[in-house]
Amino acid sequence: MSSESDRRNIQMIREYFQAGCKEKHTGAVGMEVEHFVIKKKDQTAVSYYGPHGVGALLERISEAFPQKGRSEGQLIALGNDAYVISIEPAAQLEISIVPRTWLKDIEEIYLQFIDQIHPILEEWDQCLLTTGYHLTERSEDMELIPKKRYQFMNRYFEEIGMYGRCMMRGTASVQGSVDYYSEEDFVKTYRAAVAFSPLFALLTDNAPIFQKKPWEKHMARSFIWDRVDPERCTMVPGTFDDGFGFEAYAKWVYEVPSIFAEKDGNEDYVGRKSLKDLCKEAVLSEEQLEHGLSIVFPDVRLKQYVEIRVGDSMPLEYTMSYIALLKGMFWNRDELYKLYKELEQFTPSGHMTQEDVRQGKDQLITWGYQGKIYGKPAGFWLERMFRLAGQQLEEEERTYLQPMQRLVQAGKSVRDRNE
Repeated sequence: MSSESDRRNIQMIREYFQAGCKEKHTGAVGMEVEHFVIKKKDQTAVSYYGPHGVGALLERISEAFPQKGRSEGQLIALGNDAYVISIEPAAQLEISIVPRTWLKDIEEIYLQFIDQIHPILEEWDQCLLTTGYHLTERSEDMELIPKKRYQFMNRYFEEIGMYGRCMMRGTASVQGSVDYYSEEDFVKTYRAAVAFSPLFALLTDNAPIFQKKPWEKHMARSFIWDRVDPERCTMVPGTFDDGFGFEAYAKWVYEVPSIFAEKDGNEDYVGRKSLKDLCKEAVLSEEQLEHGLSIVFPDVRLKQYVEIRVGDSMPLEYTMSYIALLKGMFWNRDELYKLYKELEQFTPSGHMTQEDVRQGKDQLITWGYQGKIYGKPAGFWLERMFRLAGQQLEEEERTYLQPMQRLVQAGKSVRDRNE
């Protein structure tokens, strides 16, 4: 039975989501891109450590950034008003761009980031690799950065299975985010994002190699993430049930194991204890709330925006094409929901379920474009997704769709683009 403090804390999380409702529809999208830093001569990974490591790279550019984040005395993040540079568990270099209304602005910010680090990488005979899984490394051979939380996550996931290690060290993604304008709008937007997520994953599939061996199936990142931790990954329980909304998501976050806890700037391993266990009769702190939201990894995550997490890391023209698709699809929620309802019509029950999404994803992992999802081949729905996006985008932004539209017409994912 929930105590009064539990109800109060869940309400606090719910109010946090409510505060994320935007008053004005701008069509803004956010973009995050993770990159592997590699040595040019053999494409092997560059770790955080050493005079030419990723840590040293951050130090070289740090004077240009007013915001700096450190862990155990080591620089791990830089930021300004336009973007944040951070480091993922095995020194994947990530840029997170603050949501922008115009795609050209996002592209220009990303290129500023590249211009800043490119001369140093050239000097060190290094470059960036944008793939969904590392091409030359096995996860067990890659070092974790000096961040205590990643040591805790590594420990926790190893108790569950091998794929947590692969996820943390070997994967790199592109994530897009869109706003919501009310709780009702959130529910519709979120459900649509979850339903379309296997198709986004197939389109952006850019992982031909897994653990130094050819990956014969498709969507290696999706395969890995589905096997990391069923309690915090894939889908939020009840997504398509009546009554789903901010409170249902808040309850889920409140009861998922926390792995580690933050207090007064320190982190301690807590394993399977959840926020519910840790708070007891206490009021949820801001640190705990933010930690709870960031330690869950569904394919589509809620913070004060809807974060779509299924895309593989890709070269810039495909990254921008994907973000353009998200912007166009989610611009007009009425039209988006019409397409979502069309998906539902082809499900066995005529109503979307988590099992429909799961089965569709498994089909696409196994068969790619030849797989069926919601009763139709993948290409059938992808063509409709691009048609919707093209109808909603301004003329000058429609051109961003073209690289991926060509792939869809050819029945290819990003990894097959050169075939």
